[in-house]
This record gives sequence, C-alpha cells and structure tokens, in this order.
Amino acid sequence: MGIFLYHGTSKKSANNIKKHGVDLSYSRKNLDFGAGFYLTSNKGQAKNWAYRNGHNNAVVIIFEADFVGLNQKKFDGFDAEWGNAVYENRVNETDILQDYDVVVGQMADGRMGDLVEDAKDGIITKEEFIAEISNDIGTQIVFKTNRALAQLKYVDKEVLK
Repeated sequence: MGIFLYHGTSKKSANNIKKHGVDLSYSRKNLDFGAGFYLTSNKGQAKNWAYRNGHNNAVVIIFEADFVGLNQKKFDGFDAEWGNAVYENRVNETDILQDYDVVVGQMADGRMGDLVEDAKDGIITKEEFIAEISNDIGTQIVFKTNRALAQLKYVDKEVLK
C-alpha cells in the first residue's frame, strides 16, 4: 500500500488526467526540481496550487503512490545541495535531477519570478537567491519519468468551491 498525494489544478486538466493519465510533455523544466509532475502530501498546499492554477474551476486530484524500485532523490531541508538544484533548474534552466524517477524536497518560496530575473541579470548572487527562497512552505514530490508515473494511481478528485 502506498501513500496519498495531491495535485492541485483546473477542472479541465483534472478531467484530462483522469481520462488520459499524466502527460510529462506538459511539464516545464524551469521549476524547482526540473520537469515532472508535481504533487504534495499536504492537501492544503494542493488546494493553494489549484486556486492559483484553476481559478474558479479549482480541483485537487488524489493519487495513491508507491515508490518501490524507483530511483529517488530526497533533500533534507534547505541545504546547499537543495539550493544548488533549485538555482540550476530555475535560473540556468538545467534539469540537473533528470536522472531520478522521483525527487522529494522542500518547496522554494513562491516569489520566484523576480528573484530568477534578478539572478539571471546578476543583480543578486546565487547565495542571495538561495537565502531568499529558503522559507518553509511545504514539501513537494516530483514524478519525473513515465516509470515513476506507472506507480501513481488515480483515486479521486475534489472540486473546490
């Protein structure tokens, strides 16, 4: 038996995922841990994502996940390795975690847009960037490969009001 994970999205995307499954071609490489399907073990955080991404049609999809046999990377807090991974993925758009099936770690602070631009423009250093994003706002679990997605079972969806 696996653990329950949550993904916040729009009603249209939720219906598409239920019908066709998760399609990694929709993922973006310039996210915290690179390209992949982002989930959380915190339903409240998934609701926040859903409202941000789905506006008035917000949905939380509930999955059951099993990690058996998957190549995993787990970050323990806001250490230098975590900061470097987020910096490389966000600022340099280099998916340095592409060899993993699943990556688990803290979410970087959501004020990312301006910080990424400031780092790219040399206004702030890598160290300043990492310090700014190291706020405890939750954990994220990223399924990066189709092999990992095969371990993810759709359970249900919750339409938010």
